[in-house]
Amino acid sequence: MNVYGVIIDAAYPVQSSKGKWICSLKVIDGTTQNIEGDELKKNYDFSVVIIYAHKFEECPIVRQIGDIIRVHRANVKEYKERKQFHVNVNFNASWALFETNPKHALSGDDSQSDSEMRDEQGQDGERGPGQSDYDPYKYSNKNYSLDMSVHKGILKGLRKWAVNYFANHMTIHISSFTTLGVVEQQ
Repeated sequence: MNVYGVIIDAAYPVQSSKGKWICSLKVIDGTTQNIEGDELKKNYDFSVVIIYAHKFEECPIVRQIGDIIRVHRANVKEYKERKQFHVNVNFNASWALFETNPKHALSGDDSQSDSEMRDEQGQDGERGPGQSDYDPYKYSNKNYSLDMSVHKGILKGLRKWAVNYFANHMTIHISSFTTLGVVEQQ
């Protein structure tokens, strides 16, 4: 089973007392939102993705809130009425991170975003330049496989939903930040 979600909170990986690395992420998608009438409840619902690894490099470092994670072979549990996905990369589970707003993903120009160009990956799974909008920028395994006929549709829909969600629910918009406190070089 593959699960996709938009990341709304990401913790930096920490090492447990037993030497394993643990990273937790809060994720949402259109199915986790509670709607009453025409309004979204203020207490939004989210799921938690907990990733277990032997090495720090096997944990996801999220570039920005709003990125999308895909988990594969996660164990699903419920804790305090909240869904949790436990991803143990040491036992055949995996994850992949995707940008919500890559260069051409939301432009509607499928000819550019559907290009399947792939460059060589770095050893840490970090994406190199020139890859398609449907390739992950970081992933847990040395290799990954995606059924593009299914993956593209899911990713397009989730990206569109995420952009709309953040546009309508951001408390502080980025345009409200000013250069106060920043000394300009002359």
